[in-house]
Amino acid sequence: MIYDFGIYLKELREAVQLSIGELSRLSGVSQPYLSQIENGHRGIPSIEVLKKLVEPLKVDYKEFLAKAGYLHDSAMVEANWGDEQSPLNKFVYLLMSNKKLTYKGRLLTERDKQRILEVMEALFPNDENEDNEQGGRK
Repeated sequence: MIYDFGIYLKELREAVQLSIGELSRLSGVSQPYLSQIENGHRGIPSIEVLKKLVEPLKVDYKEFLAKAGYLHDSAMVEANWGDEQSPLNKFVYLLMSNKKLTYKGRLLTERDKQRILEVMEALFPNDENEDNEQGGRK
């Protein structure tokens, strides 16, 4: 999946006719890091990094998160809303949707939703090295 995402990222960058240097400048993500992602030498970027890349790459944020493995494709989510999809994935999908969500009677803002996703990313990093640190699973 990591290599596939790198290819996808490169295709997006080339589709909007940006060099890696230009994408780096526009997004604030370092050029070497972008190159390592594209070449499959780094794991899936964090949600924070993906958010920086969305505008220069002119890509839909939800689609980008889905390609990175953070969300199921929205069509898949709607089709698989039943028991086969984990409650956590449903929760992430709801956070990414435009639905109004409340907690303890308070309407969650877009910033609130983003902070929740950032906490989830910190708790459950999408990094292959994490598997190795937790008992050698791969």
